[in-house]
Amino acid sequence: MTLDLLVPWLYARQRDLPNDYLGRQSKEQRTAVGRVLLGADDVTVDGLRQEFSARKKEWGSAKNRVKRILRDREERDLPSVEDLQCRGEQWAAQHGQEALKAQKAGVDLSNLHSQLAALQKKASRAEEARRAAGVAADDRERTARVLEAAAAEAKGRLAGLREAATDPSLCPTCVRALDLTGLSEDDCPVCRRFDPDRRQRAEEFERRMFPAQQAAEQSREAAKRAVRAADEARGRVSDAERVVVEAAAAVRAFTQDVIAPQQQVVVEAEAAVRELAARLEQNAEHLREVAELTELRERLPRLEKDKETAEATYTTARQDTDLMVKQGTDRWSRHALRRMQACDPEVHTVSISPEDFSVTINGKSFDARVVAGHGMTRANVSVLLALRDAAREVPAMPVPQFLIVDGPFTGLGEGPEDQRSGNALLDGLTDLATFEDPSGAGGQVIIACNELPGTPGPAVREIRTSLADGVIPGLPPRETTTV
Repeated sequence: MTLDLLVPWLYARQRDLPNDYLGRQSKEQRTAVGRVLLGADDVTVDGLRQEFSARKKEWGSAKNRVKRILRDREERDLPSVEDLQCRGEQWAAQHGQEALKAQKAGVDLSNLHSQLAALQKKASRAEEARRAAGVAADDRERTARVLEAAAAEAKGRLAGLREAATDPSLCPTCVRALDLTGLSEDDCPVCRRFDPDRRQRAEEFERRMFPAQQAAEQSREAAKRAVRAADEARGRVSDAERVVVEAAAAVRAFTQDVIAPQQQVVVEAEAAVRELAARLEQNAEHLREVAELTELRERLPRLEKDKETAEATYTTARQDTDLMVKQGTDRWSRHALRRMQACDPEVHTVSISPEDFSVTINGKSFDARVVAGHGMTRANVSVLLALRDAAREVPAMPVPQFLIVDGPFTGLGEGPEDQRSGNALLDGLTDLATFEDPSGAGGQVIIACNELPGTPGPAVREIRTSLADGVIPGLPPRETTTV
């Protein structure tokens, strides 16, 4: 029992009094608090109720589980236990075979990947050889071009020397047109005169021509050899490219024709293993459900018996407490009628239900009264006072002789009936405050109102306050007045 549930039975708020019964508490809340205050629900009864609830829940859960398993087996058209066991053994054997097949296919695929790696490595080496051959061929071609240029240069020098040998300008005498008819080797072909130094100059020129001819011939041979070497290197490049193409084709063919089919074999084998594993798990689940069904069927009679025993024990204890509640609400109703008649003689019947502690006045429930106001305030305060009247007669009722009421006279008119009603409420609240039980403990009542309907008695302590000075004496005054 929490304090928030108990507060409406101890503190009647102004906003609820003329509109709602017992501070707007629901039926379930009123029932729980009312039984405690009437002394009907103790720890033993509550423990029996919880025990019965737990037994009932356990029995209902087992029963529903049996129904669900049977319904599922019927909907799935599941076979018998023997068929499930036979099917499980068969699938387990197939699962083992498929697992071995998948393992072997995986090993074969791993070996094939090793072969593919070797082919790829071979193709990589061929590509490196092709690049090396290309670099070598480029070097040979550059060398050939250099040597060809050198041979051309030597050839040019030789041609220049030969041209210089027949250059008429070599003659120191003239540069006329040459006519060699009748001339000897010692005669100048230009001036046709005897030149005693000509033979010597020719021999010197021949000596100068020989190294040039030899250099030109050597350069020409070296250029030819370089060209042949470049052609051979380019041929090696072609061979290397052919090897690269063949190696790449071998890798592609091996991947498409060998690796891909083996991968498909592995995928299919693993799929078969997974499917059989799922079947085995589902079959095992069905077997577990059958085992659970058998166990539940064996437990159900015992669970039902435990439930019935707990129910009988709780019912017996509850009957005693229900009788206590009935006697308590009868006392409560009599005191409520007395309290209500003191305020309004037109009230002839007041009944408080032992089921949910709702109040009925003159045959109408509190919630059915269509007019809100002081009449409902009077009913609320009278019911709370009547409960404490009943507790005075039955000390076993743990009802506190303490009450706070905010605005019990709000909406009260000036007529004689209204004054009688206000005086009756004030007398009842004062009576509660002056009550002393056999142990010597007294009651206490705190009310808040704009003014009292009558003259306060000696047991009433009146504290006058204002919004400006502060509602509670001793606190600092309010800076602003609020309504």
